[in-house]
Amino acid sequence: MGKVIVVKAHLSVQEIDEFVKTSKKSSEVRRWLVIRHAQADPSSAQKIAERFGLSVHTVRDLIELYNKEGPYAIRKPPRRTPPTGNLSFEEEKKFISI
Repeated sequence: MGKVIVVKAHLSVQEIDEFVKTSKKSSEVRRWLVIRHAQADPSSAQKIAERFGLSVHTVRDLIELYNKEGPYAIRKPPRRTPPTGNLSFEEEKKFISI
């Protein structure tokens, strides 16, 4: 069994339950449930990951982000992939002329 993962108590379990009830996105609900489980019943990232069908890496990253940024880390939209770097026609013309 792995090392028990620690969650900072930014919110109480009851407050987390309210966020679970009011969240509209299933991915956000799952993130709240991971935090709730880690706070209410501390266990290893492996055990939490198995319970929610996530990778250990995802659980660790989520808890690390929550510990660092608090509830905002769960509520904010997920990171988007970076832009591909494609230039518009005008930008490409300008770039080529340089």
